[in-house]
Amino acid sequence: MDNASVLRPHEYWLADLAREVPMPIATLHKWQRLGWVHSRKVTVASGRWALWADADELERLRQLRAYQRKWPEPRYPQALTTPQRRARQPQPR
Repeated sequence: MDNASVLRPHEYWLADLAREVPMPIATLHKWQRLGWVHSRKVTVASGRWALWADADELERLRQLRAYQRKWPEPRYPQALTTPQRRARQPQPR
């Protein structure tokens, strides 16, 4: 099975999305673990992570990457760390 064929619309492999944003893979992986990006484990692709990002999400991720945290507010704005709601995707049978 071709690994690319298991991706749904607007899904990227972790490394591909990191290159698209652009940002380090390790940082994007941390965001994925924190829930700052929609993801799913693709078992038929050896457990690789597929991350979802349409055009609006790509823009949000780029803004999050570019955001400069400054004292006294060391946290990222919630609007940048909260993924947008997305339509439920049909599950493959």
